[in-house]
Amino acid sequence: MSTASGRCWEFALLPSWSNSGKESFSQTNGAGTLEITATTEMPVRVDMSTLAELLKNSLPAQVLSEDGEPIPGMTIESATLGEFHGFGTSYDANETHWRRWFVGQGTVFLLISYFCPIADKGQEDSQVDQMLCSLKERNNAL
Repeated sequence: MSTASGRCWEFALLPSWSNSGKESFSQTNGAGTLEITATTEMPVRVDMSTLAELLKNSLPAQVLSEDGEPIPGMTIESATLGEFHGFGTSYDANETHWRRWFVGQGTVFLLISYFCPIADKGQEDSQVDQMLCSLKERNNAL
């Protein structure tokens, strides 16, 4: 198994997956794409209330009710991805199934997204989960 890494994170990349962009990963004939965006400029340690607010503020309008709350059928739950902790959500919007995580470790915040056509929903979930369980902070990059 090879290692995929960004400026402040790394994880074990399954053999059937490869880097398909700067911080984007997919399988050659796979259903979806996994993307990781990192922010290291957080002025203080990332805490759960900050992550919850970031998650709520980033949800697309079509998954929110008129009062700004998530629609029924959308899940939001606590998440641990390797060394990172925060929240995860899943929803369908614009013919696309989304799984998104807002996680932090120290002063590092990661936004992780996996998306695929709704028809392929669940097809790569176990592989994505396996890779993200190995997520670690790269201290030498900070």
